[in-house]
Amino acid sequence: MKYEVELKEDTISEEVFLKRLLQIHPNLTPHDLTLCTLLRQNYSSKEIAEELNITPGSVNTARYRLRKKLVMERETDLIMYLRKIA
Repeated sequence: MKYEVELKEDTISEEVFLKRLLQIHPNLTPHDLTLCTLLRQNYSSKEIAEELNITPGSVNTARYRLRKKLVMERETDLIMYLRKIA
């Protein structure tokens, strides 16, 4: 029973995160949102590649394009930025 409650809280937190992210950056695609969610959960590029059924190189390209859409400097930590949103 306790496990189900924790799952619901994580789901609510994720929904809030996605809503806030879309308010700040309305141009993000569903694929971008999925990538942001996985990055926020601290998945490695290899784990993201397995989850999305793409190559690790494609994950790096997706991260690069996501940074451009978020108008981020190269020095800015993408994961920390995403974690601050929620």
